[in-house]
Amino acid sequence: MEKKTEIHNEWDSAFLQYFDNKKHKYKRDSSVIRRLGILNQKKELRILELFCGKGECQELLINNGCINIFGSDISETLVNKIRKDCRVMVCNSVNLSFKSNIFDVVFINEGLHHLKGEDEFSSCFSEIKRVLKNNGSFVFYEPANT
Repeated sequence: MEKKTEIHNEWDSAFLQYFDNKKHKYKRDSSVIRRLGILNQKKELRILELFCGKGECQELLINNGCINIFGSDISETLVNKIRKDCRVMVCNSVNLSFKSNIFDVVFINEGLHHLKGEDEFSSCFSEIKRVLKNNGSFVFYEPANT
């Protein structure tokens, strides 16, 4: 596990500039959020964003009236850059630290490409299924433009 953290932190350093281009990323994220239909949902729904990075999508959802937004990312470096009123935790998408059956929507905006191999995909999707309510929705956008 130690080695994976080191590699991920190297990734953080290499791509912080990409994440820091807020105008470009905000415009693209806004378009993705609208196309996914999340803003058309009830504002009270419990929404989890996996691979939330610096929280741009959470910020968009909050700015559009959503009130139960949660985020999760493996990168402490990126999570530390999220605005303070966002609810976020550092954890791996293959082993989420949330209770079962609590989210109405789980979404991923350009994150699945970080998973490596069938085992990680399988574990991530099992965790998504576990934390979603019975009639919950899972929506995602890929590929990343990195």
